[in-house]
Amino acid sequence: MSSSTDPIEILTRALQNKQPLVLIAGQSFDTANDAILESLLARVGCTDRDSGWLAALKQGLSAADMAWISERFDRCVPSDAAAAIFDVAWSAVFTSSIDPRFARRFETRGRQPETVIAKDTYAKVPRSRSRPPIHYLFGKSDETVAYARAPENQSDLARRLSLHATELLNRIAETATVHGLVVIAGYRPSADWMPLDSLLAPLSDPICPKVLWFGRPEKLDSIFADEMIKRGSLIATKTSLTSAISQLEIRGVLDDPEDGLRLPDDLKDRIDLGWEAYRFDPIVEKCAARLGNPGLDLLAIRSRHLEKWRDVLAQADENERERVLEQRIESDLLQAIGDALPRTIRENLQRVAKSTDATVAALLLLRDARRIGTMTLPQIIEHVSSLNQGTAEIGAESVDARI
Repeated sequence: MSSSTDPIEILTRALQNKQPLVLIAGQSFDTANDAILESLLARVGCTDRDSGWLAALKQGLSAADMAWISERFDRCVPSDAAAAIFDVAWSAVFTSSIDPRFARRFETRGRQPETVIAKDTYAKVPRSRSRPPIHYLFGKSDETVAYARAPENQSDLARRLSLHATELLNRIAETATVHGLVVIAGYRPSADWMPLDSLLAPLSDPICPKVLWFGRPEKLDSIFADEMIKRGSLIATKTSLTSAISQLEIRGVLDDPEDGLRLPDDLKDRIDLGWEAYRFDPIVEKCAARLGNPGLDLLAIRSRHLEKWRDVLAQADENERERVLEQRIESDLLQAIGDALPRTIRENLQRVAKSTDATVAALLLLRDARRIGTMTLPQIIEHVSSLNQGTAEIGAESVDARI
């Protein structure tokens, strides 16, 4: 590592020497998301405009708020400034953002980022310029399972920080190695879910990699920052990473042939398969109609399963995509129906699941009849259950007669 203290010179040397380069992206990383935060604070009736995403958690969020946020993230187009940063050959990324699309932003120059979302999940390769791991420190807004969902209040945040974020942060030094470089950008401690000392603690050891902090605040209230700055392991500058990247472009540092535009045969397909959310709506509506339009909140279901459906598209064979996607969507709709059914109906479902082949055939016929009939799914289940019960009674009578 160069003895220079000029952050742009240090970043230039790291890129030229192909040292491991790790990005820590805060929640203020892309100004395009500012409008989402502003609208969210207005939605929940929060008047605090100085505490950023922290203010939203102080107010408390609901599952509906998270679905709303995910929808806005999906529509958001990255700013030109952020797009230039996404284009850099990062070896790994750690972020406090909960934007489900954030990882996909790094799909530039043929790269295939891999998402890491919890302490028990690991990337196939801990550092890679072609397959950079993207670590979501606080989960994603469109996830609902406990280990992957974003915090909705301050107690959620404390739990997530303790259980997952801290464990993920502890991987940074090993990922970058002592020969690498860690870059912090878009991070405002007073407005970010990640506390400053929680971020710096894993990087404060003398044998940790050097850290560059672009866009540092005026005051650093930290027990580690001053110590690291004096030692030379942390160089904090008010210059933004966007400005630094612009200077690197002028110097031609980002024009390395190895980092140039590489188009694998399936790159266009992978880009095309990154569907906007609204493109799933006709398929969801078609599947819902096939199931009898059971009165579900289709928008909420789509928001909850959006990334998974995109993964289905990306992984399916080209000739099977439509069929596989419809099967997955129909399966998710059936699960939602099952979750919403009263207990008595669920008991009938269990009864139907144990039915004879003839009863299963009857259920399939009833499903087809539903397309032109007026029966609801619960009514179909009740009817088939009664048929099954009647069949069992007839079978019992036959046995009695033989005896």
